[in-house]
Amino acid sequence: MLAQNAPPALRSADFVRASTGRALAEEDSMKRWLPIVGGISLNLALGSLYAWSVFVLPLEKEFGWNRAQTSWVYTIAIVCFAATFIVAGKLQDAKGPRICAFLGALLVGGGFALSSLTTSVTFLYIAFGVIVGVGNGFGYSAPTPVASKWFPDKRGLAVGLMVGGYGAGSAIIGPVATQLIRTYGWRTTFQILGAAFFVDGADRHRAAEEPAGRLQGAGGGAGRGRAHARVDRHARRAT
Repeated sequence: MLAQNAPPALRSADFVRASTGRALAEEDSMKRWLPIVGGISLNLALGSLYAWSVFVLPLEKEFGWNRAQTSWVYTIAIVCFAATFIVAGKLQDAKGPRICAFLGALLVGGGFALSSLTTSVTFLYIAFGVIVGVGNGFGYSAPTPVASKWFPDKRGLAVGLMVGGYGAGSAIIGPVATQLIRTYGWRTTFQILGAAFFVDGADRHRAAEEPAGRLQGAGGGAGRGRAHARVDRHARRAT
């Protein structure tokens, strides 16, 4: 009864407020899937680290290296990968996730490209072991925290998709790299993958955008306040 007896302008404002609120909720629901898609794509490229094994035999055959020498490439990459998380975490807190994602794409792509110039195992230790390993540390540090902030209600799902994307990298990149090596050789394969990883990462790093508190648990109050203010502005315009 009170709603029916309210002035028409007030009823109109309530309708606009409700409609705008639903529209903003739908906008947030769609927008928060973009970091998921971008993060999976970036992690697929980063997961190429686990596809290193497809390069081992061609390199050993060409240079006469033994397995102990080539296995150090992967070991160095993993150590650099893990150690870089500390720096990447601090950088992300200070500058945001985009810079970490971009550095990851730049270093991984550049490391693969430099690996194509290999003439000694020491050079490969630096190009693939250090540069690609550090790039993985920076790149992998970005998508998972961002995804979990966009999905505070489904953190397990968000994190699982990010980790799954990284793990799927070796399953996808491995066969692709194997075929490329057979067709073009290992040097050209390093160059092709390096260019592809850089282009993909440089594009996808823009998806590493935090939700500015609107959907985060701790910052949800402030975010909801901003959303309500936007709704009220729409309602006042309508009246």
